[in-house]
Amino acid sequence: MCAQLLDPLRATAWWFLDNTDKPTEAVEVARHFRELRELLLPEEPPDPDTVGKLVDELLSSAEPPVRRHLIHTLRRAFTGFERQDLAERLTSLARH
Repeated sequence: MCAQLLDPLRATAWWFLDNTDKPTEAVEVARHFRELRELLLPEEPPDPDTVGKLVDELLSSAEPPVRRHLIHTLRRAFTGFERQDLAERLTSLARH
């Protein structure tokens, strides 16, 4: 039964099987099942932090000299770990 309540399509189909004489009410019932699903589903936790998100946050709020230094440091790290492809992409992004 819980699966039917969390799936508005299945819930509406289940309702309609018992109410075939009320097809004009099906749209409204489907809306109610959608609203019910939203109430019953637990809230999704926020996306966890990642290294990339933290660096993005720092770069977006940093003063230009700090931003240039961080980009330079990242470029050196990428190159040092033989990831020239990432260093090039970083250079391309830094221009924007």
